[in-house]
Amino acid sequence: MKRRLIPNVLLFTLIISAMGYGACQNTNAPNNRGRSPTATPTPNVGTTNGGSPTGTVPVIATSAEAMIVRVEKDVSLKIKGATQFMRIFSGMFREGDMLQVGDQSKAWVSCPDHSVCPLGKGLYEECCRDVCESGIRILPPANSESQNRVAFIKKSELPSGELQTLELQETRIRNLGADEVTTKFLIADLYSSWKLVEARDELKDLTQKLDKPETKQELKMLYVPMLRQTGDMQLKVKQLDEAEDSYKKAVELAPQFNDPREKADAHVTLGQFYEKSGQKEKAVVNLKQGEQLYEQSGDVKKAAATRRAIVNIQRQ
Repeated sequence: MKRRLIPNVLLFTLIISAMGYGACQNTNAPNNRGRSPTATPTPNVGTTNGGSPTGTVPVIATSAEAMIVRVEKDVSLKIKGATQFMRIFSGMFREGDMLQVGDQSKAWVSCPDHSVCPLGKGLYEECCRDVCESGIRILPPANSESQNRVAFIKKSELPSGELQTLELQETRIRNLGADEVTTKFLIADLYSSWKLVEARDELKDLTQKLDKPETKQELKMLYVPMLRQTGDMQLKVKQLDEAEDSYKKAVELAPQFNDPREKADAHVTLGQFYEKSGQKEKAVVNLKQGEQLYEQSGDVKKAAATRRAIVNIQRQ
């Protein structure tokens, strides 16, 4: 999942996006390698007069990670620093990890560019890089009204062609066969990406499901990343208090999973939220914690990106 950092662009005005669907590089199929997704700058989302963020806060945490939301048959993961592959049923795929998909098996991976791609047999060293023609596309079509629209509208108000496209992707998500919470998460991502009013109700339902005690056990290693990304969606639809709660809960629960990278991601995500909220001291505290954890886990790219973010805040 190698990502190039884009020079001379403020970290807090980036959105990870891609030209086409994301997928992963299969080392067994060298001729199937596509181009790397390109991060493009977006207008500054700004803040309200009270200092609260009014739009999406792009996060360093999601710049090189993917969710393995469903597997079919034999799928194994070797995390960075490990010596053996472990069979999985879901999980996170980050830079330095290796994913192995067996014969007649499949892994469905949710990428930072908001696409969900099926990976067939092979050994994958990096994710969300190639073009995936058979993936589920979460974002609206390029240059569509939904992509360019600022205000949220009701689903019923979509142009007929766009409504048909949305419903096709929604049906594909529901037919994916993922668990109930993951399906709800992907639908919420779809609705918020299309700027639909219904996204708020989807996120409310998703939050209630994430709050159930059994959900943490069911999702396992996906639980905290899903909390973080739920916060991103809540922020996008201006549910600011709910977003902060999701970020803080991710920080609180991340240590239970004994994953320094996830603990780092949780602190950095909360730190960036505080930066956009005008709470610079809290932002720096959390970003510094994230930076240290990234360094401990050997993630030099995210550590460097976090240091630059801290410097930017301190210069303001």
